[in-house]
Amino acid sequence: MNQLVQSVSLVVAGFWTYRKFIKFREDQSKIDATADLTVIGEHQGARLAVVTASVSNNGKVRHTITGMHFDLRVINNWHPLQPAEHRMGYVDFPDKLYSAQPLFPPEWKWSFIEPGATNQYRYSVILPPDVKFALVKLKVILPGDDQFFSSWRIFSVPPVVAP
Repeated sequence: MNQLVQSVSLVVAGFWTYRKFIKFREDQSKIDATADLTVIGEHQGARLAVVTASVSNNGKVRHTITGMHFDLRVINNWHPLQPAEHRMGYVDFPDKLYSAQPLFPPEWKWSFIEPGATNQYRYSVILPPDVKFALVKLKVILPGDDQFFSSWRIFSVPPVVAP
C-alpha cells in the first residue's frame, strides 16, 4: 500500500510540475514592453517631449530588470521617405537624437516588476523644430545572457506653430 501511495504521489507531482513549468511556463518572463512619445509643447522653436516606457508583467512571478534604454531616431522635413537598406519592410530614420539612453540610473543596478503590475519609466527629450516623424526603440534587459525584450513605435510629430 505504501508503494502505491508513493507511486501515485510521484505521478501527481510530475503532472503538477509539467503543467506549472513546462506547459504554462509560470517561471518564465511574460513581459509586455511598449514605448510612447508625448509632445508636451513648443519653446523657442524646439519641442519638449517625453519618452515613456510601459513595462507590464503578465506572468505569475516577480521579474528583475537589469537595464532599460531607448533610441530615438527622426525624419526631418527635408529627408525623403525611403526604405531602410538593410531591413526589409522598414523605413529609414536617418538622424539619431538619442542612442542607448538609460531609462533608470546606473546606480540603481536593477528594477523589478511584480506580477500583474505595470511600471512606467520616463525621460524628457528635446526635439528640433524640423522633425516630422520619430521612431522610439525600447530595449528591456533581464538577468542572464542575452535575455531582453524590445519594441518600437513610429510617431508623427506635430509642427511647431509660428508666433
